[in-house]
Amino acid sequence: MKMLGHLIDACTRLGRDQRGNVFILFAASVIPLFLVMGGAIDLARYARYKVDLANAVDAGALALARQGEGLNEAQATTFVENYVTSFPVGDDEFAVQNFDVDITDRGYIVTADGAMKTIFLPLGYFAPSRQGIMSMDVDILSEVVRGSNQVELALVFDNTGSMSYSAGSNPCGTGSTRMAGLKCAATTLVEDLMDEMNESGGEDQLKVALVPFEGSVNVNVSSSNPPSWIEWSDESATDDSNQPYYTGINFDEKDFGGSDWRKISPRWLYEKIGISWAGCVEMRAEPYDVLDTTPTSAIPDTLFVPMFWPDEPDSSSAWNNYLYDSVSGSWHQRQKSLTKYDKSSPSQVYWRSGRKDTTYPYSYGPNRGCPRPLTPLTSNETTVLNAINAMQAQGATGTFIPVGLAWGWHVLSPGEPYTEGRGPGDEDYEKTIKAVVLLTDGENSPSISITSYYNKNEATFSAYNYPGTEADHVVSGVHYYRRLQNVNVNSDPSESTAKSALDGKTSTLCSNAKDGGIRLYTITFGSIGESTKTLMRDCASDDSEGNALYFDAPNSQELDDIFQMIGEDLSEIHLAM
Repeated sequence: MKMLGHLIDACTRLGRDQRGNVFILFAASVIPLFLVMGGAIDLARYARYKVDLANAVDAGALALARQGEGLNEAQATTFVENYVTSFPVGDDEFAVQNFDVDITDRGYIVTADGAMKTIFLPLGYFAPSRQGIMSMDVDILSEVVRGSNQVELALVFDNTGSMSYSAGSNPCGTGSTRMAGLKCAATTLVEDLMDEMNESGGEDQLKVALVPFEGSVNVNVSSSNPPSWIEWSDESATDDSNQPYYTGINFDEKDFGGSDWRKISPRWLYEKIGISWAGCVEMRAEPYDVLDTTPTSAIPDTLFVPMFWPDEPDSSSAWNNYLYDSVSGSWHQRQKSLTKYDKSSPSQVYWRSGRKDTTYPYSYGPNRGCPRPLTPLTSNETTVLNAINAMQAQGATGTFIPVGLAWGWHVLSPGEPYTEGRGPGDEDYEKTIKAVVLLTDGENSPSISITSYYNKNEATFSAYNYPGTEADHVVSGVHYYRRLQNVNVNSDPSESTAKSALDGKTSTLCSNAKDGGIRLYTITFGSIGESTKTLMRDCASDDSEGNALYFDAPNSQELDDIFQMIGEDLSEIHLAM
């Protein structure tokens, strides 16, 4: 400002000087020149400082909505003033003069008045108009409405064996495994969001679902009273056109005493061996495996079929050998035989010692690899936290990302298989945000070793069945039940082929879910290859600035930070500006 004073004094003296016309001409031109050039600088400063103040006031209003419950207007004003003045807004020539907060029925109206001293615009005093601008006022208004948006959130978490690997310490101090870090971060996220949203907007502002996944998802229904969207037939079927895909390809027609291929009901198999179905289901037949089509008996392929991992032959190379074969023959003949299941009573079925798993974790038996049950959408914080705490890492199968994502989508939908999500007929539907947080610590891995020389299945069983087996060609034209199409280890015996198919399913599901209005946050956890990072990055939704909502967490501490960022993003969506 001293320089400006010297400049004004010099121009004043020059204006009084009568020693030459050249100085008169200079004086006449220098003022407009400085007004144009310097005025542009003042206006740029003003625009920048106004944006900075507006951002600070918006942040203060959001902070007030989250933390200001119980404050009166004077206390709320002090809260916002302290919050905003902690931000570096402007310079020494800029000052915020007044703050005010009005408390409304649903939120707050925050105003702030500021002023910026100009540097060059005062020169206008020497222009013919005699209108110098000494300062410029800034008026900011921000309104935040508590609970204007409601959030339905599905947490879709990898529960495979690699989640037992080390990921460093976590803020909860509960251990060094990836699972411990995930439980810590997820618990904090749910606690913070539940407290913030339900307190700021009333009950049911936030509902959360949990979907643990491995090679399958446990849909949390009982075989004693299965819902209509579960295909629970108790007979073997001969009519392919009117039945959903069964497990027929895993069994031999000779055991029916006939020449026709028949599909075998999982219910029939479970009842024959006297063990309960745990709740895991197969992926639906194409194209329904990547869609959220409501299941209906009018379209059998839209129904969900219980998963049944067949008993594998008595061999040290079999991954799931739980019954004595009771028959002779080749590997495939012994695996596909129904004789070991079809006894006059379950008590006559010959279980291998210690392999009749009837409770979680299912290390052997037809339920092998079935994770903890999913938790449908609920606003009960205790229910969600208990389900998170119950998760366990289990290494029975590889990682099947599309299986988890499909059910993350299903639990948010208003129609079956779950109906807790808001639909178009709900008055709050238009202001409901449906979001999925999808976390994996590994790439899609459809097998332990699809090229295994010893295990003739060449892959683990999953919701996609076996990706392909040596015996697929036994009956010409048979293609039913194999969920992962175009994977045939006879012609292309490589794990990469099956992985590529699963990656394609993942990509299609991500696109379809986003088109269906799902906000997708994706996270890679631990050490993961670049191809999977790219897959998950492309899977994620974009924020308002076009940045993918994808995060990479090498360790548990960074995972906790990421969950906090996701929580803040969901909070800001919940609190509409």
